[in-house]
Amino acid sequence: MELRDNPRLLDSYRTVKLLGSAVGVSVVLYGMVVEFWLWSQPAFRGYVHPSALRYVRPMIITLAVTLLLLAGWVRGRLLGIGNALDVMVTQAMVPQQRALAMMRAAVIGFAMCEGAALLGLLLFLCSGRRWDFYGLAGMTLLALIIRFPRYREWQRWEGRRSNIR
Repeated sequence: MELRDNPRLLDSYRTVKLLGSAVGVSVVLYGMVVEFWLWSQPAFRGYVHPSALRYVRPMIITLAVTLLLLAGWVRGRLLGIGNALDVMVTQAMVPQQRALAMMRAAVIGFAMCEGAALLGLLLFLCSGRRWDFYGLAGMTLLALIIRFPRYREWQRWEGRRSNIR
């Protein structure tokens, strides 16, 4: 299928592509906030006492990694992957509803990835260590690259859902 064959599908894909790019840019902006914070307050050591940090750090990292891992699963469930009843129900949707469902699934996946970056920012504020943020931000950017829908994937989602009319 050529790009010009389905303008509605292409428009929804462009919207999701713009939103995914905005999430990636926001993660970079969080990094700029971290660097500005450390530049303006060179003695910053975090807001959590180091003794409490040994409990806080693993909890935040675990939550962030869980968000990143669940992003793909949640997107798949919203798209009906692996659930025959959901697929049958969503295949009967009109094309506009299918496009909105696909967009919703992609945006929720992006939001879960951005949540991990925000947890990295929170961990930086707790510890004062820039690499606490950069570790989670790097994992977030990698997850965004992996989870970012390609147009062929977008077409496949649309095609899988349009078998029953």
